[in-house]
Amino acid sequence: MSSPHADRMEVEHAAKRLIRQAVQPSGAFQGLEEPAVPLPHSVKADMAFRPHGCKEDLWLAVQVKSAATLKISGTSSYCEFQRVGHYREMLIICVVLHGDGSKAGGCLEGGLKSSWSSPRAWAFEGPSLGHLKTNLRIISGGKYDTPESRCTFTNTSVAPGSRPLADVLLSAYLNARSSSENTSSGIHLRPLDYLRNQVGASIQTEMETRRWLTQVLFDPAGMVMEDAPCSSLPYDTVARPLCGEASASPFLKVQLKTAYWRRQSKWGPMARVNSFRKCGHRGSLPYVRGDFDVFLVGPPRNKSRLLALQTKGDNRESPFQGSEMHFPSLFYMFLSSDMEELGFLTSGEKNGKCGFDLDFIEDRRHRSGSRTAELLPWRHDLTERSLQKALERLNSKFPGKFTSVK
Repeated sequence: MSSPHADRMEVEHAAKRLIRQAVQPSGAFQGLEEPAVPLPHSVKADMAFRPHGCKEDLWLAVQVKSAATLKISGTSSYCEFQRVGHYREMLIICVVLHGDGSKAGGCLEGGLKSSWSSPRAWAFEGPSLGHLKTNLRIISGGKYDTPESRCTFTNTSVAPGSRPLADVLLSAYLNARSSSENTSSGIHLRPLDYLRNQVGASIQTEMETRRWLTQVLFDPAGMVMEDAPCSSLPYDTVARPLCGEASASPFLKVQLKTAYWRRQSKWGPMARVNSFRKCGHRGSLPYVRGDFDVFLVGPPRNKSRLLALQTKGDNRESPFQGSEMHFPSLFYMFLSSDMEELGFLTSGEKNGKCGFDLDFIEDRRHRSGSRTAELLPWRHDLTERSLQKALERLNSKFPGKFTSVK
């Protein structure tokens, strides 16, 4: 049985394949091309296009939202797409792969049919959805299911009331390119380097944490960090030995997290780390056994929150009292088996945790038997002894590959 992550990944990949097929040269249409090296998973845009053969470094950024099937509510069918209000400068393509004729037969008014099995798509200019704080729900014949938004994946036998997706993409590109500032209707054409570096604040924080942990742990250990094959997977990166062929060498699935200052305790500011994955309409669920090999937590970076905690309440016992804010040179590393034993992972009938507190203040006093004190054995500093201990734990997954932190 496939996992929800694998299912989501396949839906996303299938939607992108349909888009790629739709923009291939056909008849008078000369086609659109993507960058030779795909955009990283972490950036805002999922895809980027320009006319085939164009040499100008200007690209149309596209955000792809996908769903496997229609949903049924009474006698109506609808599609639902998450987080569409965050892409004001780009084109948003929403793709549903299959209808569900088993639940509601016949055709509905507008562009949706409850009994079709072929994929459908809708295209929206990012600014038109910028007001949405919740999911986009496309209902048959509703506000968002219009002749202007409906698209087909073919240039031939186009259904009435829809447009070929290839024409929509090319038109968006040409309209923006014809303006003096390479923008039209809020859609911007951007250089490729701009798109490769366009990340949100949370992603930027994770990238900084990854660079720091790579520098202090993985580089000295002779390991290389790479992006996970797909952003839908329950781990962010893979770590593998630097030596040998990448395709043949073993790798660790690493879920990378950044802790954040959250609350004030009797002994000073306390940090927390999230340990959940987002699962669509089911909301946030704890990680499950097998999602990753290593759960790696970098130190907090939200210094403004730390400052607020320093000035709030009674801080007489806080080690931070009167001191400058700083970046704690500490990290936590849990193997998957550790997370399961500690009760943080869902396993069998036992539910995991969506987050837990961690201590990033050295030599802090703790209440006897506190949970944060129990987790201190998994905390590491940058001393050679502590890093060697972390390496030995990684070595339990790669027997004989590493002997010391250089």
